Amino acid sequence: MAKRTNDLPKKAYKFRVFDHTAPKPFFAQSFGCTRWTFNQALGYVNHAWEKTGSFPTKNEVVKQIPQWKVAFSFLEEVDSIILQKAVEDLFEGFDCFKKTKGKQMKKSFIKQVKMIPSLSPKVWDFKGYPRFKSKRHSKKSFTTKMTNENIKLVQIDNKHYVKLPKCNHLIRFKKTREIEGDIKTVQVETDNLGKTYITFTCELLSSKIVPKATNDALGIDVGLTSLITDSNGNHLPVPVRYSSYKKRLTFLQRKFSRQQKGSSSREKTRRKMAKLHQKIYNTRLDHLHKLTYRLVRDNQTIAMEDLDVKQMLEARKYSNSIAHASWGKLKELLTYKCKSYGRTLIKVDRYFPSTQMCSACSDINPALKGNTTIRKWTCSTCSASHDRDHNAAINILNEAKKMVSAT
Repeated sequence: MAKRTNDLPKKAYKFRVFDHTAPKPFFAQSFGCTRWTFNQALGYVNHAWEKTGSFPTKNEVVKQIPQWKVAFSFLEEVDSIILQKAVEDLFEGFDCFKKTKGKQMKKSFIKQVKMIPSLSPKVWDFKGYPRFKSKRHSKKSFTTKMTNENIKLVQIDNKHYVKLPKCNHLIRFKKTREIEGDIKTVQVETDNLGKTYITFTCELLSSKIVPKATNDALGIDVGLTSLITDSNGNHLPVPVRYSSYKKRLTFLQRKFSRQQKGSSSREKTRRKMAKLHQKIYNTRLDHLHKLTYRLVRDNQTIAMEDLDVKQMLEARKYSNSIAHASWGKLKELLTYKCKSYGRTLIKVDRYFPSTQMCSACSDINPALKGNTTIRKWTCSTCSASHDRDHNAAINILNEAKKMVSAT
């Protein structure tokens, strides 16, 4: 048996569940108990904070689950690991909230303060604090862990099934590739269209053999006209033109807002909107996966700006285009793929003047600051002609080399 360590790489495999064979009552019960446990744990934490001024630990909340099972017998009908995982997810949200710098108050609380100036904020009045999950609008999912071989993969007549704890039926899924490694967790989720997916998170016993990079280093600059412009002068397009779907989406949204709530026609329109949103998301994600894989496969070192996408989305003029370009998702995919393939990703400071600096003589052109209409310019010092994005990518690469040599 191979030696196991916490540093072993992990990989997730996501498959579609066949809806006609899915045990929908079991899924609905597991989704509901997960949501209920999350809300109950959040209420327990809020009550403890109000009473003592401090948060209880995760283990203290987990120890409350047996008491909740006695009081609410429906919790006995689902896997206990599902309930524990709901508490773990809650405390992951608390960890993210505690790490947030410059916490801002929610708009709802600001409105209350205007009416009652003496009102003092509580910890849940700040943005980023975990919220109670709604039965109607929350994500429907649950996660269980592999313990004592309680999760089993079964193949019958070239059909693939999985056996989950406390489920009396085999769950058939569409297996599109082989599952490598040891299964650690299994997540089941349902989207807005009612499609069910199952995700296996596996621990690989050995690192995979990665292809040798053909290039040593590459600098990339993200944009809206071209999603990526690299230091070699290549322009890679935005995943999909949002304008091609925007007209149809606007029509459906207006039609949806005029229809009577609770009517069957409104539900049909909602499903059409959800289907269109899913098409846009899938097309964009597929493009980003292929693009980032090509970048990571061919380059040993990749340099890019560490952009604050969340802050840039507050600019109303470009927020729609930035959100559609998915700069944040691009950075996320590059980060984990570089780690998986043994590549180096260098993030240059977001305040580095990559666009204004001449890549030939390092002179700064202040006319480019905040002016996105200038796409080509000539340096007044060395008379070098530059493409705006290509020049920025070269500067990002040069700055990354300086950062490496300084360490």
